[in-house]
Amino acid sequence: LTRGRGLRGAGGWLAPGSLAASLVIPVPPGAAAGDPAAPAVWSLASGGAVAEAIQAREPRVTPLVRWPHAVEAGGRKLAGILLEAVTGGRVIVGVGVNTTGSAAAAPAGIAHRVATLPDLAGRGLERGRLLAELLPRLRGLLAESTGEQARFAARYHGRCALTGREVTVHRGTERITGVCRGIAAGGGLFVDTPSGRVEIRAGSLTAPGDEWRGG
Repeated sequence: LTRGRGLRGAGGWLAPGSLAASLVIPVPPGAAAGDPAAPAVWSLASGGAVAEAIQAREPRVTPLVRWPHAVEAGGRKLAGILLEAVTGGRVIVGVGVNTTGSAAAAPAGIAHRVATLPDLAGRGLERGRLLAELLPRLRGLLAESTGEQARFAARYHGRCALTGREVTVHRGTERITGVCRGIAAGGGLFVDTPSGRVEIRAGSLTAPGDEWRGG
């Protein structure tokens, strides 16, 4: 597997032999069935779990959560997360992490956007070891994000890659531009706009039509 899938049909490159998995996790106890806000905080929890797991196994790398569904290091995308579905009392989380390879081997249209652990740390990481680190963290953080959102938000305040940066969030035909002020307890993004602070719970930092689709 060398390709992943993102929002709006976007593609994602994976270095051959890297970690790619769909993880089926029970919905955390106490989660409201059908709560429309749940996927946002669960997506954030999944990204946080991936970032923590990577740093636990490779302390020389400091991964940050790039809202809404990626992990970056050194300003480049190291991992992608996609909440595939919430069905039958289960959350299905798609995860891809560049645990091997080099961005130099990525297609020209995306090589400047991605990173790999060998590029960042000088060595790869066996994907089974990372998966073993990730699974318990993912279960725990999904539960924490549902039951202790204030604690969860404080835990990830320093992991937001966008804090202090100007961002443009695309939500359908709407564009919201301002300075990011961190991640909210419910999984949204705080953005200071000319008309005041808003909390954005869904959207993309990539303009429609600018997604990388392969090739």
